[in-house]
Formats: sequence, structure tokens, C-alpha cells
Amino acid sequence: MWHEVARLDDVAPGGVKYVRVGEEEIALCNYDGDIYAVSRRCGHQNAPLDQGALEGWIITCPLHDAQFDIRTGKNLSWPIDHDYGDEPIPEPIQRFFKLEKRLQWKTRVHDLETWPVRVTDGVIEVEVAD
Repeated sequence: MWHEVARLDDVAPGGVKYVRVGEEEIALCNYDGDIYAVSRRCGHQNAPLDQGALEGWIITCPLHDAQFDIRTGKNLSWPIDHDYGDEPIPEPIQRFFKLEKRLQWKTRVHDLETWPVRVTDGVIEVEVAD
């Protein structure tokens, strides 16, 4: 069933907007004027992808930088290490980061769900099964 979720003007070029259809949390992504609908929650540790970055057709998770193709929902990368610069990190924090990294790499990254999208008279509709 098709659901009206937003107006085309609500999703800036290169932007992401969170919408909800029933129990489904959806991230609407505007890539090159085309709208794509993917799961809002990252396939790694459930972070909200609408808070991440959209560059071209790649959306990056704000938590651990896992990346996904908004056209297909396909996972493109595992979490990426952050660069903390040259300042020395206290030893207890280093231990925590090592543990976190080990746990991140043991957590599978799932592909995102995608939904068909159509735009009619400036209105974005997403097809979500009832």
C-alpha cells in the first residue's frame, strides 16, 4: 500500500529525512533529485542513519561509520576506525577503545531494507506492506 510521507521540498538535495509508516522507521534520501527510502536504523548497531552523512548514493552511519548504498540497501563497509589525532589517549580509555573495536567487528553489519518510492505532484509516497 502506498503511503504519503512527505513533500519533495521536505528533503533537501543531498539530505536525509526521517519518516514513519506504521512500525517502519524510514530514512528518505535525496540523491541527485531522486528519492530513496531505506531503513532508518543502521544494520550494525541500530544508530539513526538520518543523523549520518549522505554523500552521493552512500549513507554513512553517525556512530561507527558503516556505509550503505541507498539504492539497494547493500552494506558497503564494516565500521571504520576514528582518527583521534596526535594527543595521547589515557590508558583506561585505550583499553575501552580496544574492547569496543573488538565488539564492533564481532557484530555483523546487515543490509538495509528498502522500499519503492514515487513522487506525484511534489508528494513523496512510499510503498509499505500492511
